[in-house]
Amino acid sequence: MAFLEGLTPQLSEALAARLGVSAQTGYALAAALALGASLAVAFVVKAFVLRGLRLAAARSSNKTDDVLASALRGPVYLFALLLGACAAVMLTPSPVTLRAWAPRLFTIFALAGLAVFGARVIGGLLTVYGGRAFSSIIVRSLVRRLLVIVVYTIGFLLILDYLGLEITPLLTTLGLAGLAVALALQDTLANFFAGLWVQADRPLDVGHYVRIDDVGVEGFVEAIGWRTTKIRTLPNNSVVIPNARVASSVVTDFDLPTPPMGVNVEMRLAPDVDTRHVERVLMEEGRRAVAELPGMTREAEPFVRFNGFVESGLAFALHFRVNSFVEQYAIAHEMRHRLHERFMREGIRLSFPIRTLRVEGGEGLRALTS
Repeated sequence: MAFLEGLTPQLSEALAARLGVSAQTGYALAAALALGASLAVAFVVKAFVLRGLRLAAARSSNKTDDVLASALRGPVYLFALLLGACAAVMLTPSPVTLRAWAPRLFTIFALAGLAVFGARVIGGLLTVYGGRAFSSIIVRSLVRRLLVIVVYTIGFLLILDYLGLEITPLLTTLGLAGLAVALALQDTLANFFAGLWVQADRPLDVGHYVRIDDVGVEGFVEAIGWRTTKIRTLPNNSVVIPNARVASSVVTDFDLPTPPMGVNVEMRLAPDVDTRHVERVLMEEGRRAVAELPGMTREAEPFVRFNGFVESGLAFALHFRVNSFVEQYAIAHEMRHRLHERFMREGIRLSFPIRTLRVEGGEGLRALTS
């Protein structure tokens, strides 16, 4: 650096002559002054600048300034100590080699300190804000380590470039090595980056009931790792799916936007039934079920639809809502019992067996199960 290169032992000798002391004493005083001045600057920065940042961070809801203040604390002292040490070397009659390398060493350590500062900032930001993008602690920690390694690698390359070393062959070698590793670990890397995408985009979340169409699996999400996603099916079996399959599949999350969902119980009745009477019966049974059966959404009023004329009968459907996806099966089972018993008492004849239709998100009929 130009500032350090301008410091020479002649300045120390001039100080000694002004104070009327020996040249050796002048060297020692100049070196001590350089170290003291650098440490004083560091103290001032800590006492005023860093403290001001911490106070501003305490008053602000933004956590970024907290991260910056914490990341600056160590490098400031390192920078000041290195600056004072290099200045002391330049002000004394040190060996020529050491004097020539002092500014270079200061620049090298300054670049290293800058890399440490950048790594701390990235690590702190991921710690503070990473939970929004990556719910898994394991994936968040892995991403943090990868980014820190990238920052340190950039700092190392900057140091090599400053020393005048040719980094192009090194970059070429690293590129070829990276290509070889990528080809060897193609599937693993595909699952890893797919896991990052799943964590960031969150098409599914832990604890939610989901269906993954391309895999043909549905169940509760138990864990989202950096390579696989674990699904627990209703029969209580665990299915491990590579994240690449999850990322490329159509995923239906039955807990989004909210867990309650609509369910239809469809029935076909004889063509000679009184449709108005059937509608009243279905509404009575629907309201009674909402009041009595646990798992049904109390806030949603059931309703009946006369869906039209079908072969050998009339099509009706009773619509209601349940609190979660898995509760639909037991409630639909009980509703079939209740409707059959009521139809028998009212003399309403069935044309076809009662069937249950599942509605996802209230957007229409999707799947038919007997």
